[in-house]
Amino acid sequence: MNGSLASPQMDARPAVRRFGDLNRLLDQQVVPYTVNENQIAAWREKVGRLGPPHSACYWLMMARLAELALLCAGYYADCGEIGAAGDLLVNPRRIEIHVRGVDRPIVKDRHRGLSEQLNPGDLSFAAFTDWFRRNAISRIVEPALLPDFMDRLKGSGWLSETFLGAWQDRLSQVADAMRLGSTGGAPRPTWQCRFNDATYRLLGRHIARTCRDPGYHSAFLVAHRRRGHPAAPTAADKSLVLPAQVAV
Repeated sequence: MNGSLASPQMDARPAVRRFGDLNRLLDQQVVPYTVNENQIAAWREKVGRLGPPHSACYWLMMARLAELALLCAGYYADCGEIGAAGDLLVNPRRIEIHVRGVDRPIVKDRHRGLSEQLNPGDLSFAAFTDWFRRNAISRIVEPALLPDFMDRLKGSGWLSETFLGAWQDRLSQVADAMRLGSTGGAPRPTWQCRFNDATYRLLGRHIARTCRDPGYHSAFLVAHRRRGHPAAPTAADKSLVLPAQVAV
């Protein structure tokens, strides 16, 4: 066999093994109690390094980490930890402030307002706002984990409509739980997410099987990706049956 044809397969094998190792590590986690935002971000970056981004294992692993982040956000919201849930859902992980006359960008303190961090002269809020508008610009360098996962998964063309739709529905549940939990205006059981880890565990089993058997076609992936050709999505992409997500 021509060496140039054999090398991509040879190069892919170590990556598959490393995906398998990471998947087993995720299996060991007692979700959501033994993980946090920084660990999920680190695992996301590790998946990015393992690559390649045109493989089933890559996108199944990204989906599993997205599911993990969602489980954590739902748990935080249920516990009234609105700040922790907000960090996963809305609060960017890194914002840089570029100020006129300053060589390097200033990293925004994630949990302080701009006026508190950058207003040592104690200007009024209106005066500080006017100064900032004329002299500075902010740039989101790293968004919050959940919207980042959403953009990656939706833009990939790999994940089934069923999975993406269910994931987005539960993302909305987290936002509702944060809103109602912060106001205290509704009975607690009516707004809690109460997610379970069934889909997270099922994704792990699909990853393990995909790593073992390149011919395995995970139902989490769209049909044309499972078949390996660029056909348009079909009704089969909506046929995935997900476990019940609300604990009873």
